[in-house]
Amino acid sequence: MKWYYESNGHPQGPILESELRQLKEEGKIGADCLIWREGMEDWAPLEKVREFGPAPKLKASGEFKLPSLQKEPADKPAAEASSPAEEASPAAGSPSPSEEDANAEGDASEAPPLDEGAHGSKTDCAPKWENSGPDGPLLELLPSIVEILFSPASVFKRLNLSGGWGLPLAFLAILNAVGTVMVLWTVELLPSTGSPFSKILRLMHQSEFSTAMLTASVLGSTLLLPLTVLFKAGILHGLMHLGAGSIAPFSTTFRAACYALGATSALWIVPLGAVWASGFSGQPLVVESAMLLSAGATVVWSLFVLLQALSSSHGVPLWRTALAVLTPPLVASFLLGAALASAAATT
Repeated sequence: MKWYYESNGHPQGPILESELRQLKEEGKIGADCLIWREGMEDWAPLEKVREFGPAPKLKASGEFKLPSLQKEPADKPAAEASSPAEEASPAAGSPSPSEEDANAEGDASEAPPLDEGAHGSKTDCAPKWENSGPDGPLLELLPSIVEILFSPASVFKRLNLSGGWGLPLAFLAILNAVGTVMVLWTVELLPSTGSPFSKILRLMHQSEFSTAMLTASVLGSTLLLPLTVLFKAGILHGLMHLGAGSIAPFSTTFRAACYALGATSALWIVPLGAVWASGFSGQPLVVESAMLLSAGATVVWSLFVLLQALSSSHGVPLWRTALAVLTPPLVASFLLGAALASAAATT
């Protein structure tokens, strides 16, 4: 049986019952932590659930949807409490048990969205790419890019945790192809100044900028994409678990990484536009400076979006996420630099 539990106002999971018990034993969740599984009427405190305490009220079978996280009032007015006699003899006009079961089954098929009540208002799961209409998700591509780039915290707090891997991978594949074209186009527009920066960029492709070269580059990056994104997500997932203490499953990291990396691939339109516009000056140094500034801004914003995606989807503070993700590469870079400097000094 798969379980979901509340963390920072939004659900986490699914996880096994043994994993949920381990979280409780380790003190990572308390007895009042809201949990839910298929068949339960609504979220309930862990200590009130049958597997961990008294049996909860189960709902008739219905569509598999996560209910609201909104907590019911602890105490109901005495006027609302029914006496045993009233329960035994329902008043005239009140629904019969069979009618109540039918109503309960109807309510199950109309369960609210994932975070209705958890945030105080009805909101759809994010990003828009996963809430597409009958015309397909392509119409939601641009709105999804905009909301991920400019409202990453809001988007990834509402990340659809029950979605699969296909849609986020398709989102990343489309934008990775677009980003590859923009990178190569940007490099092609750069003048050859002989500077180290220009030489490094020119190493990115040796052949002429042509349709065949673009097609080969896009196909190559797309075919390798599943492996590269799994590798990146695996590293990020390990850093979040070891450094930030996250307990979210790998699927959460994978989905967040796909959407963050995909949306930030579109940011390469900024260096492309900067290089194209500065090219009218006729000054190679101006063009190279525009490339450096715009590329630097793109990298910084891409990193922020990725950190915010991991922080919000895992329910971990942003500062802790940044420390967990950035510390290992910074330390490795420092040690590598020190080793290279030491080797150069001895020769």
